[in-house]
Amino acid sequence: MSYSYTEILSSIYSAHAENSPQSALEHYATLSEHCSMTPLLWIQYAIDSTSVDPSHSLAKEVMQLALDEFPGCILFWMYYLDISFHCITGDDPREHEHEHEHEATNDFCWNIWCNAIDATKGMQSCLQSQPNTMLNFFRFGVKCFPHKAQEIYIQRANSLLWGNESIASEMQTNAEKQISQSTFEAVEEGRKFVSQHMGLLNRLEEDVAVAMVAEGIGLPTSFSFQDYIATAEEDTFYNWNGIIEAMGGIKGQTLMGYGMVQSSAAFLNYVHGLFQHVKYLKKQAKRLEDRKEDDASNDEELKEVKNIIQIFTDLIVPTYERAISECPTVEAVWVKYLKHLRYVLHNDDSDSNLQPIHRAETLIQFQNVASRAVKNCPYSIVLVSVKMQGVIEEVQTGRKVLEPDDLMKIVSEATNGGFLLNRNAHLDVYLAACRIVKLRILDVVSKGTSSSSYDDSERLDTVVGGVKKKRRRGEEIEMKKFIAPLEDDAEQE
Repeated sequence: MSYSYTEILSSIYSAHAENSPQSALEHYATLSEHCSMTPLLWIQYAIDSTSVDPSHSLAKEVMQLALDEFPGCILFWMYYLDISFHCITGDDPREHEHEHEHEATNDFCWNIWCNAIDATKGMQSCLQSQPNTMLNFFRFGVKCFPHKAQEIYIQRANSLLWGNESIASEMQTNAEKQISQSTFEAVEEGRKFVSQHMGLLNRLEEDVAVAMVAEGIGLPTSFSFQDYIATAEEDTFYNWNGIIEAMGGIKGQTLMGYGMVQSSAAFLNYVHGLFQHVKYLKKQAKRLEDRKEDDASNDEELKEVKNIIQIFTDLIVPTYERAISECPTVEAVWVKYLKHLRYVLHNDDSDSNLQPIHRAETLIQFQNVASRAVKNCPYSIVLVSVKMQGVIEEVQTGRKVLEPDDLMKIVSEATNGGFLLNRNAHLDVYLAACRIVKLRILDVVSKGTSSSSYDDSERLDTVVGGVKKKRRRGEEIEMKKFIAPLEDDAEQE
């Protein structure tokens, strides 16, 4: 059933005004059942839940759901780590006596940290006029895990281009343990590496930051996390109510899904820049490999180039996720993201022994992103079609048999949601399902009728009496329907 987003949001405003957290939680639950909430709504949902459950257990559950929806939102990870640290260990990052206490539970929090770094790779703003959330997250990590400070400083030096000018002094003054000389050397090497190879990201981050400011969805220029460190009486490191209020709250623009043309275009240009640079680096690696037999000294240079290729490749998915957390209703971002995942699914460059595992993980990710895409853009027939394609991808891996009910469930969700504009849109959804079934049938038929004779470079049907027979163009196209693999975009007319 369709619903009024504005009406439910107004009900949440009213519940806040009446200081009725239980009523607000009910409205949040209603909203989350119908659609994917915006990032700031998720955080406000978690904060409001602490009024009912001061132990933060409910807030943790809410944030786990939020991270399933928007894993690229660095603010989610900061809040989740903050409440998890206090909820599990009962310790305060402002004090450092907890280093060897609660080792098992600290491992859980450290896993949160590691997952956050993997999910949010990148600089997360490099304009000096804009708060650098990623820089603050690294500093927060040192507060939470003083026994891991040296490792975190090295991660930071190898990740950020802007904000590391003061890293040496921070290492000397903020670390509980004395930092080893080898760590200082590793940090300096990391800074040199980033300065030499990551300059491209600086320009791309600037474009994103400028676009977000232009659309009014960036963090306020006066905002600083240091202004919102909680008092000793509070049970989290940061005053999160103050942070959300400074960002404009749920009535504001920041992290409320208002990213549109400018921001989404900047993020897509960011990804395109990554693709182009990876393409250039692969050509460079190919030239080095060609010269490898003649010059063994190329080995180190080739190894470094491959390492840089992997670094830039690993940035692509986190950048898409960042784009989604800011522009969740822009169809083009989801379409490009899913197209990339489908490319990865069918062009696996990983080790041959790991390919089946990597393919299975990518398929799960593809289906997850497709579901989130339809939830955020329920009006999009294109995204509904891609979600149905995810069913076929799973069938083609041999993990399941195609069941028409799987496709009809997706069709029913789309048509019963109330977001399709007219009857023609309903018809388009049904036709999309029919095309996918048709392609699957042709795929099965082509595999069943193909033989080694047809796969040879010289097919039997082209030779008559020892003389090669010319085939008219129409006949060649007709034959290819049965012997050639179906193209990725064959369903598009």
